[in-house]
Amino acid sequence: LVKVAGGGEHLGVVPNAEEVDAVKWVGRGELKQMMREDSGLQWSPWFRIIEKEFLGRWWDDLDKALTSEAYVDGKIHTIL
Repeated sequence: LVKVAGGGEHLGVVPNAEEVDAVKWVGRGELKQMMREDSGLQWSPWFRIIEKEFLGRWWDDLDKALTSEAYVDGKIHTIL
């Protein structure tokens, strides 16, 4: 998750081709649409859990989430 003014297309993202099929810069609403079960897109189970459990709170306060440790709770979260 990266917040970039004006989009992040100019950033040199080099994902592992064995793990990532595509990279696309999207806003919150578009990501929500893309993650719908009927979208036909595949997501890793762990990312679906992160989106459901954490991403909303982070995105609501993105500046704070990216510039402070406000959302670092020091816990190891079990994601099952």
